[in-house]
Amino acid sequence: MRRIVIRSTAAGLALFICVIAYQGYSYAAALGKATEDVLNSWAKLNDVQSAEVSLYRAECISIPASAKESKVPVRLESNTECAARIGAPTLGSAIEIATDAVSVPAPLRWL
Repeated sequence: MRRIVIRSTAAGLALFICVIAYQGYSYAAALGKATEDVLNSWAKLNDVQSAEVSLYRAECISIPASAKESKVPVRLESNTECAARIGAPTLGSAIEIATDAVSVPAPLRWL
């Protein structure tokens, strides 16, 4: 009897961990899609905003080669902070609004 309880508990815990991992992955994918949608719609508005999006992608999304080679830890910054650093605070606000609109799934929200 004890063995059945231990195995059932272990299986339930493993299932819970798998569900949380999948929801974390799908939430991260939804955040990425929301950010990309905002960037694509922002780039279509006019040439100035298209240049801001190109600069944002180069500075904030991709990792520069110098940072890859450096062994010194770098300070992570949010989307809003990076957009403000490159001179596009309204783009950062638009990205923040879009990512805030993505809801967190229930079991993941409980943690």
